[in-house]
Amino acid sequence: MANLSNIKVKLLNKDIASIIINEPKTYNALSFKNLEDLIKAVDYVSMHTYAYHNSHYNPSFWTVPDNEQDLSDTEKVDNSMLRALNFAKMHYNNVKKYVNSIDSTKTIHIGETGWATISSGHYGVNGSRATDEYKQGLYFKHLREWTNEAGISCFYFEAFDEQWKDCLLYTSDAADE
Repeated sequence: MANLSNIKVKLLNKDIASIIINEPKTYNALSFKNLEDLIKAVDYVSMHTYAYHNSHYNPSFWTVPDNEQDLSDTEKVDNSMLRALNFAKMHYNNVKKYVNSIDSTKTIHIGETGWATISSGHYGVNGSRATDEYKQGLYFKHLREWTNEAGISCFYFEAFDEQWKDCLLYTSDAADE
């Protein structure tokens, strides 16, 4: 943290304080012991939220509840995507609560979120079945409606629709072609 503070002081001394300082941290950033100092040192907080990943790793929001078992498949999916949005909102609100307890002036930005349309692994037909274009479209629609209404900047991208990120699609044989 001393390095970030020193950089900011040097920028201020050179009258180029318009450069925004941030430090990337992983999903488990709240486990860092110096996180309070980091939050104080940066100009804004950029968080990542992936309800898509959590359809496998933390599927409690993704599983169809008992009271929705008699709905049509489309209604089940639509409700699942609303739960996915609520999961992302929960992540954002937890980060906001924590950051505001340290510095209520920090802007919190969603730096990464997205939903894939293809998967040969945990999210495909043999996994959570979270992956397809319909679900991606709903997540994007719901997320942007929320972030636009709330004034939250958000970087949404097709995080996993890049074939080179799928080890089953990108093999050494394919690389040689």
